[in-house]
Amino acid sequence: MKALLARCLLGLLITALPAAAQETAAPEAAAPDGVAAAVSAGKEAFWKGDFTAAEQAYARAVEQAPTVPDLWYNRGTAAARAERPGPAMHAFEQALLLAPGHADAAHNLGVVRQQVVEAALAGRASDKRSILPGEDDAGTGLLTALSPRSLGILFAIGWILLFAGLHVGRRTRTASVRTAASFAAVVFGLVALGAGALLYGRQSVVGDRLYGVVANEGPARQGPGEQYPVVAGVLPGVKVRLGGEEGAWRQVILPDGGGAWMPAEQVLPLLRP
Repeated sequence: MKALLARCLLGLLITALPAAAQETAAPEAAAPDGVAAAVSAGKEAFWKGDFTAAEQAYARAVEQAPTVPDLWYNRGTAAARAERPGPAMHAFEQALLLAPGHADAAHNLGVVRQQVVEAALAGRASDKRSILPGEDDAGTGLLTALSPRSLGILFAIGWILLFAGLHVGRRTRTASVRTAASFAAVVFGLVALGAGALLYGRQSVVGDRLYGVVANEGPARQGPGEQYPVVAGVLPGVKVRLGGEEGAWRQVILPDGGGAWMPAEQVLPLLRP
C-alpha cells in the first residue's frame, strides 16, 4: 500500500501541501503561538519525510484551532503519507465539513478511500461481510446533495421568479404570454417548495445527527462487548452515524442502516461547524 499511496498521492500531496500552507498563512499569523509553532513543526517534519511527526504536529494545531479546514487537510495529508488511512480520511472529512468546497481535501479523500477499498477487495474472503468506506448514511443522500447555502439561494430565487411570473401574467394582454408566464410561475413555485422541503429536511433529519469515522479496521458487534457476535468487519475510513456510549463502547449506525457497537476509541467523531 505504501508504494501505491506514494505513486497516487505524491504528485498531489507534494504540490497541494504548499498551497494549503499558503492558505493557512493568515490564520497562522493571527493564531496563538502554540498553533503557529505546531504548524511550523508540521511543515518541517513533512518535508523531512517524518510523516508521523508531521501528523502529530498538525494534531496539536487542530486541537487549538479546530475550525480551520486547512489544518485538518494538512493533518490528513500527513496521516495518509504515514500510512494511517482511517485518521487521514477522518481529517479530510472534517476539512470538507468545515469547507465543503475544499477541492484538495475531496481529491485526497477519494484517493485514500480507493486505496483502502482496492486493498480490501484484493485480500478479503468473499464470505465475510465487510463495510467499505465511501457510502453515505442510508437515506440522507438527497438531503445532503446540496449545501444549506445552495438550497437557501435556490429557495429565494424560486420565490422571486414565481412572483415575477405572476406579475408578468397579470400585466400582459397577450394570451400566449400570460399562459407562458403562469406556467413559469407554477414551475418556479414548485422549485421553491422543493428547495424549502429539502432545507427543512436537512435541518430536522440530518442536522441533529452526529457522525464519526472509523480509525482502524475492526469488527462491529451486536452489543457493547467482545462477548457479542460480530455482525461485520468495518474498514478504516467508514463514515458512521453515532449513537450512545456504554463503557468503552460506542453505538454506531453503519452505512447500510444496520446498528452495531464498536470500541469508542476506534470511532473518531466529526465536529460540527
